[in-house]
Amino acid sequence: MKGTIRSAITDLPQSFFDDVGQMLHHYSIGFYRIGGSGPDEDIILLGSGTLVKIDQIHAILTAHHVVEILPASGKLGVLTTLKIHRKTIDTEGIKYLKIARGTTDSEGPDIGAIVLPPSIAAALAAEKSFYNLTLHRDELLKKPPERDIGVWFAHGFVDEMTIEEAGSEGFERLKNFCKFTGAGGPNEDPVTVKDHDYYLFPVTEARRASSPKDYGGISGGGLWQIPIRKEPDGAVRPLAPLLSGVVFYQQPVQQGTLALKCHGRKSVYSVAYDAITRGQP
Repeated sequence: MKGTIRSAITDLPQSFFDDVGQMLHHYSIGFYRIGGSGPDEDIILLGSGTLVKIDQIHAILTAHHVVEILPASGKLGVLTTLKIHRKTIDTEGIKYLKIARGTTDSEGPDIGAIVLPPSIAAALAAEKSFYNLTLHRDELLKKPPERDIGVWFAHGFVDEMTIEEAGSEGFERLKNFCKFTGAGGPNEDPVTVKDHDYYLFPVTEARRASSPKDYGGISGGGLWQIPIRKEPDGAVRPLAPLLSGVVFYQQPVQQGTLALKCHGRKSVYSVAYDAITRGQP
């Protein structure tokens, strides 16, 4: 990719990661449900997703097992903004796509989507952005950037990081659902099994000291490759993000390292793309 560089994570300033987190925030969304009632009411994180579009079709890309636990009727809670909110969308107008699910959680496949009607898509677009899969499809299927170009990020909500506070602005209690933007990268090229491809996003023992111990909630979140450009003054900045996969499974710790298993580009830009276009798996 012209103009991009290879760089070690340790060489990048904190401002770079702040910029990436803000960039990915625009495309990401969280799901929740409201449980209990009255003083026992609680808001429960269900998973993460990435807002995408294919021509005029708007959808949320996520994991199949996340789609399975979303409410089939009534309201679906969505996390869209850093402001205090309690936003929901009507499930009557959306379409759940259970695209692919294997028999073994750790192996996959595990990918799904939610197709949105124009009215809901427009409401979300007032706060968020939809990643254009059509625009990037040919490049990422036929001639993607090399794996060691830029930095990779796993991005989504992590329940372990949720903070509960005393209420304000008319609420008795507040819950802060926090996103995790983990930097690193796959150490190997994707493994293809039948129609799907998979990356492992490792979290080493050194990184785990400052990272979540459990990544519950990030399922359905995005795996992103962020190319980097070096400016004439020596500063580095992130270029446009490349959606490159969907997180769906946390592997157990082995030899001091755990890994997030993610669908790769073939799963996103071929299998999921075709299913969203058809409106059915």
